[in-house]
Order: sequence, then C-alpha cells, then structure tokens
Amino acid sequence: MDTLVICKPGGNIKDAKGAIASIDRNFKRVVCCVGANDCANENFSADSFTAEMKSLIDAAKEKNPDKIVISSIPLRLDSVDAQGKIDIANACTTSIGESAGVDLLSNGPTFTLSDGSVIDGYLHADGLHLSHKGSKKLIANLQIVMKDQYNGDPCNASKSGRRRGAPYQNRVRPNEQSPRKHQHRCWNCGEQN
Repeated sequence: MDTLVICKPGGNIKDAKGAIASIDRNFKRVVCCVGANDCANENFSADSFTAEMKSLIDAAKEKNPDKIVISSIPLRLDSVDAQGKIDIANACTTSIGESAGVDLLSNGPTFTLSDGSVIDGYLHADGLHLSHKGSKKLIANLQIVMKDQYNGDPCNASKSGRRRGAPYQNRVRPNEQSPRKHQHRCWNCGEQN
C-alpha cells in the first residue's frame, strides 16, 4: 500500500483538512497527527478545537477509508501553558474519537517514563519538536511501513536538505542568556517562545 505523507510545518487543523480535501483519490487508511500549533494559539479553546477536529474527521471520512487513526499530540517541554492546552486537546480528541468511530493512538505511554518524564532524546533541545529518535518512535506508533529506499529510517529522506545546527534562528546555548531582547522563532513552524 502506498503512503502519502502531507506535512504542513507551522500548519494547523484547518490546513490539514484542506490538504486532505484537495487530494483527488481515496485511501485505505487515513492517519492524522495534528493540533500542536492549534494549542499554541492564544485563542485556543476546547470548543473550537473540538469543532475543527470533527471537521477534519469528516474530511477524512470523505476519502472512504477502512480506518481513520487520530494520534494524540506528543508532549512538549518548552511551555507549561501550551502543554496544558495539549492535555485538554488530547482529552477532546479521545472524546471525539469514541463518538466518531475512529481509532485513537495515545503517544503518551511510549514517549514517557513511568514517572511521567519524557524519554531522553525524543525531543530537540527546544523542548517542542521531535528529534530524529522521537520521529522514528512516532512513525513506529503510527504503524507506517517505510519503503526499502529509506532503510527503515523515516528521517533519511530529509537529511540532505535539512539545515544544520539548532532549529532556532537566534541560537542560544543552554544556561546562557540571549543578548537579544526578542523571542526565539522556530525555523520549522514559526512558533515563538
């Protein structure tokens, strides 16, 4: 079975819904791992998140899949406020999934130790984005089979074009203060912290 991966750096649930709706073919399985950027929004609310997620599921159902899988949003360590919103969003997703008849994938148990701390190496130093190791774990959780050309490593395809160094425009070493007075902006998604 061919796999089509749609990645929307800096995107939100509406963007994912638009991308799914724009594809002119059906799928056997639709897997969605979205919502982190929605949770980072100042105007986040459980009601709006729930409405957007239901809309995304409806768009996925239009592709006549045998199975729809909604993945929980992985943990983040950069913002207590954003992680609180992610906890709310994951609870909303669980509730929606049960009523909409979709499969739910909880990433929490595979990304954390028994004490609740995130497994070392699963997040970049920014505490937000998944590392190479974390990406491999997420793809394993999603049960996505990689083509032989990637040698079982989902991150091989993008290594040649990836920027070197930290994912921040304003690079600061741990335990150092930035000489600049503005916030850091992520290269991948544009989020500031």
